[in-house]
Amino acid sequence: MKLGWHSRWAKVLRCALGAQTGNVRRLPLIGLLVTSCAMGPTPASSPASPTVATSSSKTSGRCTTGDLSGCEALCDEGDAHACFNFGVVLFQGIGVDRNTSRAAAVLQKSCDAGYSEACFELGQLFAYGVSVPRDAARAVPLLRRACAGSSAAACRKLGMMVQRGDGIRRDYAQARALATRACDGGNARGCSDLGVLFEHGRGGDKDIPRALELYTKSCSSSDSDGCANLGYLFVMGLGVPRDANRGVALFSEACLAHSPHGCTNLGIAFKLGISVPKNLAHATELFEKTCTTDSGEGCVQLAKLYEEGAGVPRDANRAAALRRKACAARNIDNVPGCQQDRD
Repeated sequence: MKLGWHSRWAKVLRCALGAQTGNVRRLPLIGLLVTSCAMGPTPASSPASPTVATSSSKTSGRCTTGDLSGCEALCDEGDAHACFNFGVVLFQGIGVDRNTSRAAAVLQKSCDAGYSEACFELGQLFAYGVSVPRDAARAVPLLRRACAGSSAAACRKLGMMVQRGDGIRRDYAQARALATRACDGGNARGCSDLGVLFEHGRGGDKDIPRALELYTKSCSSSDSDGCANLGYLFVMGLGVPRDANRGVALFSEACLAHSPHGCTNLGIAFKLGISVPKNLAHATELFEKTCTTDSGEGCVQLAKLYEEGAGVPRDANRAAALRRKACAARNIDNVPGCQQDRD
């Protein structure tokens, strides 16, 4: 039995395509705005709103957002915790003029003094190129230090950079080790990443049952990509009895949570008519939406539509441009013309 189109799928599309938005949330420090639909879950791995560390230790003294001069003074004395707080304040412009270059310098000082959270946040800034020039090679050692300091999120981000060859030579075995550390540290997205490596046999043996276990764990922790990956196994009947309805339902939940992977898979379901009425217009909209978020997957699927002339005019030049954009996104493997540039 197919899922109810007029209620469920119309709701999914309105949400995924931006007609409905709910809370606006902000990644820590880097200031990227992320919207989530009011009716959909927010992935557990999405960073929380930015906060300034509290004075829970003796070294942090009275360094709080209400004591900026004291925070700066403690930082000048070499208090790593205070430097982190002061760096956040400078970056977000909390009670002071926003100064991202000075914030980066203060965060570097905190990181150099051994505060791993500062290493992670600074690594994120350079990895994403937000308010600072993107510098993956500079991000890698920062994330490595944060990962060594028991930041599961840093291990996860570093693992993805290693897997993609972003700022560092691609090494699937190392990526698997980092994803394992992230997953064991409680990072749900890290569990999903590890599942992908097991599913495709990268960095070690291929193990579909293990991938299923990891995707299930990730999805049960409300990680949207984990749900999208789990849905794929159900649609394809890999490690589980084939259940397209359940798989596409998981795509929809992931898409509601603004997972580009989930929205791309949902677009494929519309393109092929898997558990939903075949609708190339909806597929095109979903692929366009994910491609504009720099999702390599969405750009590749949109390129295929232009190559095939399916739902859009055949346009080889447009398709080639989309594939180049997918390659530049560096978040998808096996894009023709990209692979040799990353190894």
